[in-house]
Amino acid sequence: MVFDIKTPAYEGPLDLLVSLIEKREIFISDISISQVTDDYIEYINNLEEKNIDNMSDFILIASTLVLIKSKSLLPTLSLSLEEEEDVADLETRIDIYKIIRECAEEVRNLIEKGASYERGEISKKDIVFAPSGDINIENIFASIKDTVNKIPVEEKKLPEVSVKKVASLKDTIESLRKRIQQNIQTNFKEFSGKDKNERVHVVIHFLALLELIKQEMVKAHQETDFGDILIESDTLTTPKYGN
Repeated sequence: MVFDIKTPAYEGPLDLLVSLIEKREIFISDISISQVTDDYIEYINNLEEKNIDNMSDFILIASTLVLIKSKSLLPTLSLSLEEEEDVADLETRIDIYKIIRECAEEVRNLIEKGASYERGEISKKDIVFAPSGDINIENIFASIKDTVNKIPVEEKKLPEVSVKKVASLKDTIESLRKRIQQNIQTNFKEFSGKDKNERVHVVIHFLALLELIKQEMVKAHQETDFGDILIESDTLTTPKYGN
């Protein structure tokens, strides 16, 4: 249930009245504040549940309208600093309300037009790994190792230290080559093995895959976006390590 004002000069929502006064389409002197107040009290009494926030808003707007009307009827009337601040606050609220109404109208128009935005289709172009001549498997691995070594290590004395052996890149390449020879086809998840959650382990296995692709010993592709990498034999020649 929405509160509407019904006077000889105006009939409609209270917020619209404020907007019309701001636009000078209705003069404040034509509005009976007492009638508006009586109508609002009757409206509140008929409500099953009282909304304190709405009541507070009405009191604020109504009291400020009284000040505006008093000023228009008595131009020489001096307002206190607090009263002038109330009038300025109402003007600010009117400006904000105007912006909100314009935005709401724009949103409504977009909804009525059925405007929607869809994600563009993911490109299906084949991605080719083509490093420049000054990049090889050794300096890539050296850069990764150097980065890992620069990570700050928290100095703590532990009662026990567990050291895991990290497979060498050469051994990992040989392991993948043998796996392809035996099974013709595999995937990266199976190849990376049980330690696939360790970053260094995954990096080494991925570099091994890139090296065999570079040597044209294996082919790799994905059947779906972000899916597992399928690896199959291309040739069965002996790999060459380094450049």
